Amino acid sequence: MSERSNIALHDLSLLIVDDNQYARSLAIANLKQIGFHNIDEADSGAEALLRLHSGDYDALIVDWYMPEISGAGLLSVVRDRRFGPAHKTPVIVMSAYTNRENVERALSLGADQVVAKPIKAAAMHKAISDVLQHGRQNHQSMSGLLNKVQEEDALDGQMLDDADDADTAFL
Repeated sequence: MSERSNIALHDLSLLIVDDNQYARSLAIANLKQIGFHNIDEADSGAEALLRLHSGDYDALIVDWYMPEISGAGLLSVVRDRRFGPAHKTPVIVMSAYTNRENVERALSLGADQVVAKPIKAAAMHKAISDVLQHGRQNHQSMSGLLNKVQEEDALDGQMLDDADDADTAFL
């Protein structure tokens, strides 16, 4: 368990990065519900990089799809050792598109966790607790998430097939 896990939630500092104001507000409301109070927000990857240079954050929560600098682009910069001490900041990616390809790419670029949107307080609490207690997760420890994504992809495909069958039944 890391030294950060002994710190009260209200003492931890988080940075939420999302180009969508509503999504940021929802994430912040969920984080406050959990007990976090020191929450900064950035509406772009560029603003996040500036904030990371001027502030010290215990975790970074990043949207995957953003204009200009995406979550992938932000991860590429932040995880580079030349970025400075912030390159070790835990990063949680949040996305409405948690398909296998996106999850694997986020993890390979250095994300510690991936959380599906819309953000639920319990899922975010678990993700933050995990990264603060255990550090960066590897692909093996995220296999449960990847398996769940694969199962959801299969169900989506089955639903599409069923919908196609229903459409042709009326012809």
